[in-house]
Amino acid sequence: MQISRIAKILDTSVDKVKEAVLELQKKLEESESALTLIYKDGYVQMVTKGEYASLLETLVKAETNEALSRSALETLAIISYASPISRSDIDFIRGVNSSFILRSLLLRGLIERELDPNKKSSYLYQPSMEMVKHLGIRSLKELPEYEKFKTLAKSIHQGSSKDGL
Repeated sequence: MQISRIAKILDTSVDKVKEAVLELQKKLEESESALTLIYKDGYVQMVTKGEYASLLETLVKAETNEALSRSALETLAIISYASPISRSDIDFIRGVNSSFILRSLLLRGLIERELDPNKKSSYLYQPSMEMVKHLGIRSLKELPEYEKFKTLAKSIHQGSSKDGL
């Protein structure tokens, strides 16, 4: 995150944020924490220390090798028929929070996300080329009853937008 943005959010000076970031970075380095801060060109990011990379790689591989859950398949279907679609709209359709499922689908390379041009703090999700290849189709239009469900997804999206979502 950009240091100036943090300062604005916290209603403080950039210098105070820089000072706090450096202090936190020092404390993390002195502790046995698996976390550290990277500070570069006015941006700061909390990351895992390099010595934990192989452990995290093992965990991510284990997660991506498991079969997709029913919830993940449901979310993938929504994204396939309603893309590009925001997380809030996915949540509205499913009736539950989809954050962890979206993360899992992103890690597996089955979906992609891009910044929403209308809301800079939000993302839009869509199926990846990898997913299309995995299904053995050339286009999403080859999905069963694509036009019918695309139209239904669009009407649900319009309904959620009117409700303030």
